[in-house]
Amino acid sequence: MLYALIALAVATLADIISTIIALQRGFVEAAPVMRWIMSWAGSGWWVVKIVGTVLGAWALVRFIGDPVAIWAFAAGIGLVALWNLRLLVKQ
Repeated sequence: MLYALIALAVATLADIISTIIALQRGFVEAAPVMRWIMSWAGSGWWVVKIVGTVLGAWALVRFIGDPVAIWAFAAGIGLVALWNLRLLVKQ
């Protein structure tokens, strides 16, 4: 479980960092909910992202308790970070 949570933390940081770089280069957030959070929270959107990820991880641990769920969560966020990097490299 610990390694899955570490993977989730790394994936989340990669997503946040790649999103910040993309936004600085003129890209626009594609996810409507995240775009709304960014407009609502301003430059502190990444704090909301971390809190949401922590709450999501807590819910998975509390209600499912299977590390595979955390790994899947980490993989999903990691894929978003990879997508961001793909867009940045293509630019």
